[in-house]
Amino acid sequence: MDNSEYQRTWFKRRYAQDPQFRSHRQEISRDYRRERYASDPQFGNGCLDSSRKSRLKRRHGIIVGRLDAQLAAQRGACACCHQELGRVWRIDHPAQERYGSSASGATGASASFGTFSNTPTASRRTSTSAA
Repeated sequence: MDNSEYQRTWFKRRYAQDPQFRSHRQEISRDYRRERYASDPQFGNGCLDSSRKSRLKRRHGIIVGRLDAQLAAQRGACACCHQELGRVWRIDHPAQERYGSSASGATGASASFGTFSNTPTASRRTSTSAA
């Protein structure tokens, strides 16, 4: 076993067994990431993009490319009311149908998104526009 391999196994063992050492290393790592996030705009933008991608995939089962393509197909407007989208978007579901199937009958990643309202008219519009 060479020196670098020995150091790596010693570090892993100590990290696993010593809670004080582990909390100290976590603090150092956290401080490093915070400093880099604040000082390196490219790193900060990468963190934001990564969190957006994983949030969309985890919550809605949709990837960013599909979301952007659907937004372009809807011409930047809500699929229900055809108003231009603002800061808050609702993906795949009116508020009362947060978990389960949407008004269009699709589950997971639907073919439409927008600022859904809780009206029957909006539900009918969703079912016709999400083809």
